[in-house]
Amino acid sequence: MNVEHEKAWRSLADWLHNHVEKGPDGQTCVQVGNRVPDHLKIPWQLNWDQITHEQRKDWIDQLPDWFAFHTSGHTGKPKRWLRRKEQLLYETHMLAKLCRVAECDAIYTFSPVHHLYGFLFAVLMPVFKGIPIHYLTLGTPTSQWGKKPMIVTIPAALTELERNMESFRTCDQVMVVYSTARLPKTGRNLLDKEVDFSLLELLGSTETGYIAYRRLNCEKDGELWNLAPDMDLVKGGRGKIMLTVTGDRLAYDSAGNRLLTWNTGDIISVYDQNRFFLHGRENRIVKMNGKRINLDEIEERLKGFLPCSDLACVPLECEIRGEDYDLLVVRKHGYPLEVDEIRRKLNNILVSSEQPRQIHIKHEIRRTDTGKLCMGKVLE
Repeated sequence: MNVEHEKAWRSLADWLHNHVEKGPDGQTCVQVGNRVPDHLKIPWQLNWDQITHEQRKDWIDQLPDWFAFHTSGHTGKPKRWLRRKEQLLYETHMLAKLCRVAECDAIYTFSPVHHLYGFLFAVLMPVFKGIPIHYLTLGTPTSQWGKKPMIVTIPAALTELERNMESFRTCDQVMVVYSTARLPKTGRNLLDKEVDFSLLELLGSTETGYIAYRRLNCEKDGELWNLAPDMDLVKGGRGKIMLTVTGDRLAYDSAGNRLLTWNTGDIISVYDQNRFFLHGRENRIVKMNGKRINLDEIEERLKGFLPCSDLACVPLECEIRGEDYDLLVVRKHGYPLEVDEIRRKLNNILVSSEQPRQIHIKHEIRRTDTGKLCMGKVLE
């Protein structure tokens, strides 16, 4: 083990083994969202394939009984949720099988390790399966992916992958795993390239873990989502309903009480007991003049049309239309975009009922480290 790998090993061990506190029933608990070592916030790697099976098993056996994660805070103050070690290991096993990790030679992840999604892929899966892990940060893409990499992504990372397609020319196949927000167009763009990309999209949350998945291809969006084998829909029925699930992997509150059900805030149409169509987030759909507008879809259309470095549609209440939204735009360097010019451009792509109430030019748009809007601060 070289010096850099030794640092990563010691940082992980110190974080997860030495900074524990009392959890439910007096058992050990580690605050995953707190005290993340600085060395794990910058690019690092660890070759778990060079560590014996016995060492890896011992490392897992010594993990605390409970793990505390926090929601991202994009809709308010972050909330703390607990998960048992057994829950996390079982979820890791399911995801490893789903992602076909046995066919990959290394995992590369952009997802922060203090979030559940990032923790499962960057910490547990590599040690569980004995596979090298490379943690990457935005702006520092690698040019050496190996022959069969698995790349765990967040929204902004997809853009970096598309910009660096030449770096994949020597790959035999590339498994891209995506979660945390609606899949942007850049995700599907990867599938149109000459490189053999496969894209697995996961639906889940801090409260539930992995709920469902879909494998994407180059055809039009609309594939069915497949429910995780240990999850059940609380109710079915015709028409559009809220996605509410139940299952043994649901999180515990700080007192150690496990959730029995969880409403994710997603709107779905049930196809059968194991599959559904996903229409969008409840808080991302506004009804303006009797017409439902999906703000995620509006954003996706505008990103390919407006010359800007970032933009966001922010839902709000309106005295005139009841519900409305404002458009935030961050100028691209060297392109002095003004509000009047943006409004003229919008008239060419959005019908009158889809137009934003106001347009704001911003220096930056406040987002979480996984790319979600910080809703409580976004209009500041």
